Amino acid sequence: MDDLARKIVKIALKEKIGVFFNSFDYAVDLIEDAKMKSFFLLSDSFLYKNCDFLNTDMFDISNKRFKKIIIKKYKFVEKILCEIKKAGVTSIDVYISCDGCTEVVSDFIDEKANMDSFLEGMFRGIFKYSNEYAYGFPTVKYSVDLN
Repeated sequence: MDDLARKIVKIALKEKIGVFFNSFDYAVDLIEDAKMKSFFLLSDSFLYKNCDFLNTDMFDISNKRFKKIIIKKYKFVEKILCEIKKAGVTSIDVYISCDGCTEVVSDFIDEKANMDSFLEGMFRGIFKYSNEYAYGFPTVKYSVDLN
């Protein structure tokens, strides 16, 4: 597990993303409700666990290249999933929340994905739930099949 954590940190550092492992001082209710045992949180800060790197306000959604830009920006998530797969993990739940107010699993929209469709699913979610989330990332739990 330590080797996998080092690989995830290496990817995160390259992208200037902070990573916190098994930290029980943020989203405790969610951690308990989801019965998480091994988990990590990504942030655009090395000090704070809340983040803005999922903020879509910096993008022009009318740009024809919006999809390519989003997928390129979050490609590191796919790299992390690849390392998790190499470690022998067959599935993982990825919780995405931009408002920080989610406390239990039922607060999240359930979506299924596989490694090849994860980033595409993140992108589609921006538009699928645009009425509720104003073209931001929705509060979603992706159950990702890594096989």
